[in-house]
Amino acid sequence: MDNNLPSSSVFSFLAQLPLLVTWVVGFAIAAAQKARHPRKMTLVMMALGIFIFNWCGHMVMSFVIPRLATYDSMSWMFFAQNMVSMLVSTVAWIIILIAILGGREEVSRLN
Repeated sequence: MDNNLPSSSVFSFLAQLPLLVTWVVGFAIAAAQKARHPRKMTLVMMALGIFIFNWCGHMVMSFVIPRLATYDSMSWMFFAQNMVSMLVSTVAWIIILIAILGGREEVSRLN
């Protein structure tokens, strides 16, 4: 095994940290705006939650796979990890598009 593997995983984590911060800030903004646009902000929060969960799972698996897999099976395990991660991200993007392009929601006004 490569002795530089943990350090390369840490560098990968650090390189992706701004993206995680963006998702967390976006989630907080959507939560703050939920009263004004409940349907859209719920969808945005759901999608950002999926992105965060997917990122965490991807990072954990990046540390686990090299320790559990044999050299021969490692490439297939990383391939499967990347495919699952891409499919989950695609679902999150579809939810974002539904939130953005979905019809107008009715705003109830109290008179």
